[in-house]
This record gives sequence, structure tokens and C-alpha cells, in this order.
Amino acid sequence: MRTVLALRRFIKPNDVDVILPTRSRDYWLSGFARVGTRTKYVMRMGITRELRNTIKERLRYGVFPDGIVVNAEAVKQSLARYPWVKADRIRVIYNGVDSEPSNEPMPAL
Repeated sequence: MRTVLALRRFIKPNDVDVILPTRSRDYWLSGFARVGTRTKYVMRMGITRELRNTIKERLRYGVFPDGIVVNAEAVKQSLARYPWVKADRIRVIYNGVDSEPSNEPMPAL
């Protein structure tokens, strides 16, 4: 609860537009923290997972997110099969790798 309240204290005065959690624990924290704010909540998932038909899963994947970003069509399809997940809010953005070889040296860090 302390983390949720800390997030809310950050979200409101900073007029945060979007929260993009990437881990299961963060889905919860972000979902509760943004309630009652104008902040959009977009979940990011990179793996398929089995969802149980529980209140917890319905909140986490169906109620909280304004959108879900996934990295593969298979992940989108696995989520879309659950009736409480809003399939029209799922977008695929592929993880990319430049396949063209480059002769440019890597920048020093």
C-alpha cells in the first residue's frame, strides 16, 4: 500500500500521461495507483501465460488496463481468448533487431 500511495503522490502533481508497467507486480501497483486520475494505464507483456478466471485476473487484465502492448501475435492471441480481456485494446509491437550488418563502430559508453 505504501508503494501505491507513493506512486499516486508522484502521478497527480506531475500530470503523468501514461504508466507502462512490465512486470506482474507492477501491473497491480500501477493499476491501483492510477485509479481516480487521468493517467492512462498500458500494460506491456512479452510472454504468453495462462490466466485463471478469478476476480484478481479479471481486474489485472480486464479492468485496469486501457491498453495492452505485446511483442508477438501469439501473445495477443493467447490473451484475446479470455472473454474478460478487451481484445480490441491489444496492440502488437515487435521487438526489433537490425538485420543489416553495419561497418560503423559501436559508440563508447
